[in-house]
Amino acid sequence: MESEELRAARAELERADRQLRRVQQHGEKVDRISEALNTYIVRNHFGESIKRTFERRTAT
Repeated sequence: MESEELRAARAELERADRQLRRVQQHGEKVDRISEALNTYIVRNHFGESIKRTFERRTAT
Protein backbone atom coordinates (compact mmCIF):
# COMPACT_ATOMS: atom_id res chain seq x y z
CA MET A 1 0.00 0.00 0.00
CA GLU A 2 1.10 3.51 -0.78
CA SER A 3 1.62 5.86 2.07
CA GLU A 4 -0.31 9.12 2.18
CA GLU A 5 2.94 11.02 1.58
CA LEU A 6 3.71 8.98 -1.54
CA ARG A 7 0.18 9.48 -2.90
CA ALA A 8 0.45 13.23 -2.31
CA ALA A 9 3.84 13.36 -4.04
CA ARG A 10 2.50 11.36 -6.99
CA ALA A 11 -0.54 13.68 -7.29
CA GLU A 12 1.76 16.74 -7.19
CA LEU A 13 3.94 15.21 -9.90
CA GLU A 14 0.90 14.54 -12.08
CA ARG A 15 -0.28 18.15 -11.63
CA ALA A 16 3.18 19.44 -12.53
CA ASP A 17 3.24 17.17 -15.60
CA ARG A 18 -0.14 18.49 -16.78
CA GLN A 19 1.00 22.07 -16.24
CA LEU A 20 4.21 21.42 -18.17
CA ARG A 21 2.22 19.99 -21.09
CA ARG A 22 -0.03 23.09 -21.12
CA VAL A 23 3.01 25.37 -21.12
CA GLN A 24 4.60 23.39 -23.96
CA GLN A 25 1.39 23.56 -26.01
CA HIS A 26 1.17 27.31 -25.36
CA GLY A 27 4.80 27.68 -26.47
CA GLU A 28 4.04 25.78 -29.68
CA LYS A 29 1.09 28.08 -30.38
CA VAL A 30 3.25 31.15 -29.76
CA ASP A 31 5.90 29.76 -32.11
CA ARG A 32 3.32 29.17 -34.87
CA ILE A 33 1.85 32.67 -34.45
CA SER A 34 5.32 34.23 -34.43
CA GLU A 35 6.32 32.34 -37.56
CA ALA A 36 3.12 33.36 -39.36
CA LEU A 37 3.57 36.98 -38.34
CA ASN A 38 7.19 37.03 -39.48
CA THR A 39 6.20 35.45 -42.80
CA TYR A 40 3.49 38.10 -43.26
CA ILE A 41 5.89 40.94 -42.40
CA VAL A 42 8.56 39.65 -44.78
CA ARG A 43 6.08 39.10 -47.62
CA ASN A 44 4.45 42.47 -47.06
CA HIS A 45 7.78 44.32 -46.84
CA PHE A 46 9.29 42.69 -49.89
CA GLY A 47 6.03 42.86 -51.79
CA GLU A 48 5.83 46.62 -51.20
CA SER A 49 9.52 47.03 -52.04
CA ILE A 50 9.12 45.15 -55.33
CA LYS A 51 5.94 47.09 -56.12
CA ARG A 52 7.69 50.46 -55.54
CA THR A 53 10.67 49.40 -57.64
CA PHE A 54 8.36 48.31 -60.45
CA GLU A 55 6.41 51.58 -60.22
CA ARG A 56 9.63 53.62 -60.36
CA ARG A 57 10.91 51.71 -63.35
CA THR A 58 7.66 51.91 -65.27
CA ALA A 59 7.14 55.61 -64.41
CA THR A 60 10.29 56.70 -66.26
